[in-house]
Amino acid sequence: MNDPKITHVRVVDLRFPTSLHQVGSDAVNRDPDYSAAYCILETDTGVEGHGLTFTLGRGTELCVCAIQYLSQFVRGRKLSSLTTDFAAFSRQLTRDTQFRWLGPEKGVIHLAAAALINAVWDLYARVEGKPLWKLLADLEPEEIVRAVDFTYISDAITPEEEIKDPYVLEFLGLKDEYSESEIEEALILHLERFLLELGADFAFIGRQRRLRIGDEWYRIDLLFFHRKLRCLVVIDLKRGRFTHADAGQMHMYLNYAREHWTHEGENPPVGLILCSQKDEAIARYALDGLPNKILATEYRTVLPDEQLIADEIEKTRQQLEARRSITR
Repeated sequence: MNDPKITHVRVVDLRFPTSLHQVGSDAVNRDPDYSAAYCILETDTGVEGHGLTFTLGRGTELCVCAIQYLSQFVRGRKLSSLTTDFAAFSRQLTRDTQFRWLGPEKGVIHLAAAALINAVWDLYARVEGKPLWKLLADLEPEEIVRAVDFTYISDAITPEEEIKDPYVLEFLGLKDEYSESEIEEALILHLERFLLELGADFAFIGRQRRLRIGDEWYRIDLLFFHRKLRCLVVIDLKRGRFTHADAGQMHMYLNYAREHWTHEGENPPVGLILCSQKDEAIARYALDGLPNKILATEYRTVLPDEQLIADEIEKTRQQLEARRSITR
């Protein structure tokens, strides 16, 4: 990547007289002039970065002055000195000791900082030769998290949790509010990913696998094949306390899997029951149907520790429910 130096910051007070015909007006903003404080980062290589912050007319000049002041934090700097730690750059803009009393992360200072940060991202994308959306899509989760200032949100979620948590929420498509059943589905998705991350021994076969026993249809939450043990792993997630009925149902699933899904040369299937209740999660392997204690001991030696899985599920459940309570 070329590493241009930012040599100058141009700031434009851009206004459109939309109030003349009340274009874009509403019950609160009855006469807005759609406007923007627009900044352009000029570099020694000729590549420019453009950023703006929207305003409604009067007061745009205040944002322009704030951008001009904050431009000292980018002028004369190499692009890489900003992009390697976007969070630090953001804090630098909002924590100037003699300027921050005007904000710091709200109002004019917030708007001015946003325009400059937008311009740096735009310059970054142009230097990389990509649209901004593609630049962001190509970043690793850890890189995106490093670009976020967690100063005011670490009480809800930490950077370490954010790296894992988006997978659960985005893959499932959860919005700001989600139901108990959606939390359960998110836990299943997270468990699938967690087991695959533990190593190459787990091979994913299916989710919500249907089976018919008598006249009844059932669904298995997750089905894996363990390469080292050469057996199917049947996983069932329950909301609530562990009961003998759960064990009986898993025994039924394992009998079906042994008869209909197990191939010649494979070992008998093993079950994993996960019960996620209010205050804790419990994991139990179902090994009673194995032909001998030697095989059961081998299964326990090779399979992930039950408490490790239970702790992971409980941590994820708490994160999901905490987010749901915050957005209510």
